[in-house]
Amino acid sequence: MKLIREPNTRAMKTVQYFNLELIVPEDIKYISVDSDGEIILWVGVHAPYVRMYTVGVDDWFGEIYDYDVGQVDLEGVDWRETLVEYDVPKIELF
Repeated sequence: MKLIREPNTRAMKTVQYFNLELIVPEDIKYISVDSDGEIILWVGVHAPYVRMYTVGVDDWFGEIYDYDVGQVDLEGVDWRETLVEYDVPKIELF
């Protein structure tokens, strides 16, 4: 028997987020933290400015990426100030 496809294989990148080094999927555009300290990854073209606490998809504010990065102790940081934008590589289709 041999493996011919691995599920959920993604291109990854390393980013700096509030002095933390995180390994995340390459297409992540934004990272934020909710009020409980859960790290949230976002894809899409719209920043999740208002609904950072929402789980699921919001067509206007962006899509949450289903990938567990971890949880942080906010240590007094306001979670509403945790949104950081990252570069996303352009993908050429043809």
